[in-house]
Amino acid sequence: MPAKEPEPKKIVKDVPHTVVMQNRERMTITGVNDVESFNEEIISVSTSVGYVIVKGTGLHINKLSLDDGELMVEGYIDGLNYTDKIDSHGKTSGFLGKMFK
Repeated sequence: MPAKEPEPKKIVKDVPHTVVMQNRERMTITGVNDVESFNEEIISVSTSVGYVIVKGTGLHINKLSLDDGELMVEGYIDGLNYTDKIDSHGKTSGFLGKMFK
């Protein structure tokens, strides 16, 4: 019996990309394709418009639904950055990468 090939990642393109932040403590992002990496200080997300890097303290993912393309984050949010590329550790490269270390 041949080995079953893994299914390709589902790309959510029908869901419009939005970011809603409440008091720098809660954030909802739509148009999410995947979470590339996360810890309590940085969350790297692949979206329909590129990568979104969320930086803060005490960050945690409250809800992730790749079927709906939705991510909910809680914690103290210091910054939000859009980029077209991230490295294998989920960090931006170049000038912005140095800025968000």
